[in-house]
Amino acid sequence: MRMIVALLCVLYLALGSAAHAQDAEAQRAPAEIALGIYINNIPAIDPETNSFELDAFFRLTWDDPTLDPVRTMEVANPYHGWQARITPVFDSPQRLEDGRFFNILRYQGRFAAPLDLGDYPFDRHVLRVVLRDTHTGARAVIYRPDSAPAAIAPDVTLKSYRIGTPSLTVTDPGPPPEFGPTALAGASTTSRAELTIPLSRNGAVFGTKTIFPILVIVVMGLLALFLDHDLASARVGLLATTLLSLIVLQLSTAPSSHALTLLDTLFILGRLILAIGLLRVVLSHHAHLHGGGAAALRTDRSAALALICALFAGTVALSAAHVLI
Repeated sequence: MRMIVALLCVLYLALGSAAHAQDAEAQRAPAEIALGIYINNIPAIDPETNSFELDAFFRLTWDDPTLDPVRTMEVANPYHGWQARITPVFDSPQRLEDGRFFNILRYQGRFAAPLDLGDYPFDRHVLRVVLRDTHTGARAVIYRPDSAPAAIAPDVTLKSYRIGTPSLTVTDPGPPPEFGPTALAGASTTSRAELTIPLSRNGAVFGTKTIFPILVIVVMGLLALFLDHDLASARVGLLATTLLSLIVLQLSTAPSSHALTLLDTLFILGRLILAIGLLRVVLSHHAHLHGGGAAALRTDRSAALALICALFAGTVALSAAHVLI
């Protein structure tokens, strides 16, 4: 009898230890949160502040009843985060038929994103939304893309840009932070998810609206080199007027940016060519006063054709370099 009781005690202890080990292993295994993002609207982007506005729904699905990822999810790249409107669709997590939980979070706010206008008007950008979970329990939390990780409403448009296909990527959680009180040493790792939205400016339209006027103004100015020397004041006046027109055009069409854009480079090229044309007019008039007017006029016309070719070649080369790189 004593042997039977002893065997039962040993069996009970063994089963209890196995169950405890399974529970501990379950606690150590990372809790997965399926994440999906639906972009409802992109109201605007602002190169001045390197930020953009976004209205999106974050869908979260998980199976651990002790977690509430809607409350622990954090935006890692907010811009004026205090102005954001964060609204859970449901007051509490909803239960699915398969036993999992889900909730939807609507986020309306601004996000920080570097917007480089160096290739304007052929610039391309990638808008990013970086999310992370701030859960600090004993069990790690990791994101994984949902079955439909990233989608965008079909009627979403953004002035001046084409919107590409958004994508969602998840990075492996890193080690626990070694920052702050020693109590954080046992904190769990954090998972990060990144939503990317590619943008490209409508280069054909903006190229026509910004680059074509530069070409027209410079060519019109170089026509002064085809005028006779008797119209010296008209020659100088035409080149000077077109040079000033180019400066005014740059002030009215170039984007406000601290960087040197492609469009700024083309304006510099145009002003340089007009300055060379103006110098050629001065030298030609000096030759005309000393009896070499006919030869100087032929040189002027050849120089005008060469400068026009240089203008078009330089424009194509610079634009191709910015578009292809």
